[in-house]
Amino acid sequence: MNVKEQTQHVLETYGVTHRRIYHIKHSEGKLETKEENLHRQSLTSFFFNAFLPHGYPDSVSEDYVKYQIWDSVQAFASSITGSICTHAVLKGVGVGDENASAIAATVTWLLKDGVSMVGRITFAWFQGTNLDSDCKKWRLFADGLNDLAMFIDLASVHFQKHFMLMICVSGLMKSIVGVAGGCTRAALTQHQARKNNMADVSAKDGSQETLVNLFALLVSLIILPFVTQSMVCEEVKQFLKIYENCDYLLRVSRITSSKTIIYITFSPKATALTQIEAFYQACFVKSLLHHPHLPVVNKESEPHLEAASREYVSRTLNDFLKSLEVMNFNISTVTFNVDSWRAEW
Repeated sequence: MNVKEQTQHVLETYGVTHRRIYHIKHSEGKLETKEENLHRQSLTSFFFNAFLPHGYPDSVSEDYVKYQIWDSVQAFASSITGSICTHAVLKGVGVGDENASAIAATVTWLLKDGVSMVGRITFAWFQGTNLDSDCKKWRLFADGLNDLAMFIDLASVHFQKHFMLMICVSGLMKSIVGVAGGCTRAALTQHQARKNNMADVSAKDGSQETLVNLFALLVSLIILPFVTQSMVCEEVKQFLKIYENCDYLLRVSRITSSKTIIYITFSPKATALTQIEAFYQACFVKSLLHHPHLPVVNKESEPHLEAASREYVSRTLNDFLKSLEVMNFNISTVTFNVDSWRAEW
């Protein structure tokens, strides 16, 4: 057979994902090229191209998929927990509190950032040379420290006296997490990249993490109202516990630093003595707010004021009623300006 009448075929492949076939037709002097993507052009193909390194799986290490799955699970959980922590920290610095000071919140945030910067530099100085040789250990250390930092963020809102200290410690831990996690991730990327494709592996890892964080964001938007609502329910439960044996509820509301409103709600079983007891407690709360020489009470905390005043009234109410009787007050009937609204709990 004449060579010019022959057709030769040349097959060129890239890993297991791409194939290119050359048809050389000597008789016609043509070169035809046919390129095939072994992954069908569908959503799966888009996923492979957008989130996996080019040439996967031949271009990465054998443990790539297993590691990325667990890393994505960890990132998903951390992102959701981080959203809840953000809510707690913002609440701690005074967001939603009319009595909070903007300058105080700003100073707290700046101190947290300053401590984080110093911690980042210090940790890199002392441990930078050890991060390559013990990358797995430091990666695990970073994840554990990140969990501890988020726990401190969640707890800080319940310790207002130590809020600044706790938030600074949390920021310090997160700065160490940033250094240890980032550096060890670079070492792991070097291990995973088997075709001198570190940049591609790193870029696709960033895309995967962004996708996971996007899903976590959507989940956070759904669950965050339920989580915060459960916190509010717990506060209401604690509030009702203070008055579990009473026929009234007393709530202190700080409008401004100089203006406080006390709300009193009565149950259908409330009597004249109940009204006297409620107004007696309200007067004691007013005394706590305006007289600095009375027993030490955290006057900035409404729940503390309510609990302290209720405890005082429980101890002294009988003596107060006896003193009214001695002064010939009729305690069986009162003429307070109380409307007819009643509540049951």
